[in-house]
Amino acid sequence: MAYEQRDDRSDIRALAGIMRRRLWLVVVAVVVGVGAAVLFAHAQHKQYQSTAVLLFQPVYLDVQLTGVPLQVPSGDPTVDSATDIGLLQEEDVRAGAAQQLGPPYTAASLQHDVNISQQGKSNLVGIQGTAASPTEAARIANTVAVEYIRIATQQIVAEITGAQDRIHSQINTRGLTPAQRQSLRGALTRLSVLSALGPGNVHLVQPAIAPTSPSSPKPVRDAVIGGIAGLVIGLALALGTEQFDRRLRRPEEIEEETGLPLLATVPKSRNLRRPLEPGKQLDVRDSEPFRRIASNLRHLAADREIRSVLITSPGPGSGKTTVALHLAAAAAAITKKVGLVEADLRRPRLSVMLGLPSEHGLTTVLQEEPDAEAIQSVDLGGPDEHTNGHAAAATEKLAVLLAGPGSDNPTALLESDSMRDLIRSWRSTYEFTVVDGPPPGFVADAIPLAKEVDAVILVARLGKDTGPGLRRLRVELERLGIEPIGVVANFGRRVKNPYGRSRR
Repeated sequence: MAYEQRDDRSDIRALAGIMRRRLWLVVVAVVVGVGAAVLFAHAQHKQYQSTAVLLFQPVYLDVQLTGVPLQVPSGDPTVDSATDIGLLQEEDVRAGAAQQLGPPYTAASLQHDVNISQQGKSNLVGIQGTAASPTEAARIANTVAVEYIRIATQQIVAEITGAQDRIHSQINTRGLTPAQRQSLRGALTRLSVLSALGPGNVHLVQPAIAPTSPSSPKPVRDAVIGGIAGLVIGLALALGTEQFDRRLRRPEEIEEETGLPLLATVPKSRNLRRPLEPGKQLDVRDSEPFRRIASNLRHLAADREIRSVLITSPGPGSGKTTVALHLAAAAAAITKKVGLVEADLRRPRLSVMLGLPSEHGLTTVLQEEPDAEAIQSVDLGGPDEHTNGHAAAATEKLAVLLAGPGSDNPTALLESDSMRDLIRSWRSTYEFTVVDGPPPGFVADAIPLAKEVDAVILVARLGKDTGPGLRRLRVELERLGIEPIGVVANFGRRVKNPYGRSRR
């Protein structure tokens, strides 16, 4: 059960990592969605809507004539309202309204400009007019409403007139009793009164008035909709892009891709990017990963002594030079004699990181110049925090051999007998030697170096190096009989130390 919970948390962290890495894509999609919606809204012509409300009250002539309802109403307001809406949508209503409104209105145009709908579950029906101006929208709605009332009233009056004619003919019929004649006269009187009062089954209870704001476009509403659409698209793009992104994100992925033990994870730190100042040590949190690498080298190679190690990477920009420098500095804190050789002759960086002159270096040594002029000593400061003040002098110096002046044929220099002799000489002279080598996947310079040192360490930068690139490098090294001892994950996230800072 606990295992499943860890997996769930890992999935959540992975999803959070995706959102953190692709946040810019989501933000861009949201901004584009909002911007497109606002531009679309401003490009639209303003439209106004106004609604007139009609109340339908059926006039039952059978009740007026006999006092008894011969027609039974449906009792369902929805059915009655649907009937009323159907009558309102008749073409003669729209044609009459268009005639009242005048050009350019027609029965066909009003079909698009007028919307008729029931107002809740009641006998109220709304007639909504749409136009480019508020007054015109109200005029359309009111004209359609009045025209329907006129037609409906004409129909009722016609029905009353027909009923009156039928009653007149019945009164003159022979054989009627006085009571029957009196009843017909009473019905005739009621119909006359109803006709005089202006009968109608529909009334305008709420005339349409000119609205104060347009119904469309609505920039705020459109912007919200555009933002939501952009968010959905942005999330989809983020997840889709992540599926095709082969860059490694977590230290465990590097370990899985290479099949090598993870020696340490070096977190992102501004201090590691800055030039190393003489006599100034790194913060404990920054130097701890390199101490861990040195410690792991001893434990992983218990059956053999590791006195020289090559630091390389799948490609440039992985931070191998930074790892090589600070690994040598960490080793110098616990070992008397440590050497650092810069064998990346194509892209040397140590002179800048250490602030040392590069007139003499590895290239001059390999061209039969004396070593003494090329080897420089770097002051690493006082006793290390972990030495408790012991062996202070041993922690102060680091022997460095920079790349030196550029060479036209660095591969030939690194494959020379002089280079093999130099590595062997340094291995016997120094207790621990770190060689900063070039990426084997780009140049063949690192191959002869890898065969001369005791161990090879791969450096992979999280968020930059890819799984396929690491696998290709591992296969290439194995084909040459080179088995790296481990891998370092560079540019990782800093993990809070539960023990806090070390104290002197």
